[in-house]
Amino acid sequence: MARITLVCLLGLCAALPAVGGAHAQAYPTKVIKMIVPAGPGGPTDVLARLVADRMSAALGQPVIIDNRGGGGGAIGAKAVALADPDGYTLLFGNTATLANIPAISKSAGYDSAKNFAGVAKVMDSYQVLVVSPNLPVKSVAELTALLRPIPARSITAPPGRSISPISRANSTSSRPGSISWRCISRAERNR
Repeated sequence: MARITLVCLLGLCAALPAVGGAHAQAYPTKVIKMIVPAGPGGPTDVLARLVADRMSAALGQPVIIDNRGGGGGAIGAKAVALADPDGYTLLFGNTATLANIPAISKSAGYDSAKNFAGVAKVMDSYQVLVVSPNLPVKSVAELTALLRPIPARSITAPPGRSISPISRANSTSSRPGSISWRCISRAERNR
């Protein structure tokens, strides 16, 4: 596998001089704005700032962070979808902004497949189900058996409506024999 990759890279490098005169425009020639569809200080913002610093150093142009939280990331994603498609406004997207929101909202204001082109995978993310160590369960099956007789069933309290844990809880609760009860915020309850 590594040999095939090396051969492909060498072939690409050999072909570059032939393409060199193909009227390539200099990029970047100005500041790049990276829109982060989350508030400042959270894990998405911190990772985006690390990536922006490396990009700035590699490209020789500033990459500034523009935090546009709200709507589970839809506000930031929509801003990028409506920006000029010139490569100077980037989205630091994630599963919520690129898959979940467009799948559950007809009014997201963007279509991930039409408005965005992936350029780099930055990281993998995992969802973890945790319970109190005082709870006498060691598996999801044991937790389900413990919660089944309780009238309130189970409670999940994810940080937003359209982010990954909600989707996961909703897809799990739709399976036969599964249980789920979503905890909503006061603001959501008052809408």
